[in-house]
Amino acid sequence: MDVTKLNAGLNAGLNPAEKKEPRKTDGDGKNFADTIKSFLKEANQLQENAAEEVEALIAGETTDVHDVMIAMQKASVSFEMVMEIRNKMLEAYQELMRTQV
Repeated sequence: MDVTKLNAGLNAGLNPAEKKEPRKTDGDGKNFADTIKSFLKEANQLQENAAEEVEALIAGETTDVHDVMIAMQKASVSFEMVMEIRNKMLEAYQELMRTQV
């Protein structure tokens, strides 16, 4: 067994300049950043919808309090989900920073 050929083969796999890996995607072809952006857009849209529902209720344009409360609850739950995702990502980053090389 030739040790120089083995070392050259191992080192070739470790050199990031030689070989670039494609971005990791999920089953839909989106990468992680795109998925997070879509979560943020959806949460923002739900917040805007809830604000519009409240304004319509205050202005007297609608009398259905149930729809307003449902819109507000959806916005609240989506915001809590985004915050939990943020917290988990921050915890994962901190754990990576604590790992010793």
